[in-house]
Amino acid sequence: MRGMYRKSILGINMRKKKVVRLKVLYIIFLVILLLELLGSLGALFFGDTQAIKDAGLSNLFLVVLTTGAILTPWIIESRYDIDIPDFLEVVLLGMLFIAVFLGFMNDYYENVKNFDKFTHALSGVTLSVVAFQTLYIFNQSKKNNFRISSFAMSIFAYTFSITLLVIWEFYEFFIDTISFNIDNADGRNMQRYQWVNESISFPQDYGLYDTMIDLLVGSVGALVVVIIGYLLIRRKQSNY
Repeated sequence: MRGMYRKSILGINMRKKKVVRLKVLYIIFLVILLLELLGSLGALFFGDTQAIKDAGLSNLFLVVLTTGAILTPWIIESRYDIDIPDFLEVVLLGMLFIAVFLGFMNDYYENVKNFDKFTHALSGVTLSVVAFQTLYIFNQSKKNNFRISSFAMSIFAYTFSITLLVIWEFYEFFIDTISFNIDNADGRNMQRYQWVNESISFPQDYGLYDTMIDLLVGSVGALVVVIIGYLLIRRKQSNY
């Protein structure tokens, strides 16, 4: 009995340490966002060129969007009494850091070769992991009267990931289009339609080539996750 009590206390202490480390990680991200906010406001109000002011406005929008995304897990856990796994929150924070902080705010998409393709592959992986883990938690709940099969979970995770990847490409398309129609300029190039395709294998314009490769690498990343997830769940079920 005493041994079980000690194990219980040890488990509680380890959980508290994990919560503290996760909170520290959130605080670091929020501090970075605050610094980015100040820099964006500085560029917006004190920039000496229109390009700098446009970049400041774009980064300001990204700061607001990212802040909402970072705070969403906290809101869900506190409002709906749902325990989101710590590793899933870390994965989401890591994805936001790579895609937003490095990619958009520090111009890695423009300056680092194939960084865009890397983030799209990582997005496919992250989105499918989120979908898989969400359904797995749902399956483990004692309040549910039915269970989702491992095959159905795999199909949902894959289609969920692909759907959001396509929606992101819609976003890129409309941002480029709206920006061009507002001032008839080439201030936005999210789809890389202004780049010249120098590939000898793909004859399409670079914008179309970029979009299709983004979707392809994201789909491959999602497919890898759902295959591994399916095999792990089947293996776990066979052990019971």
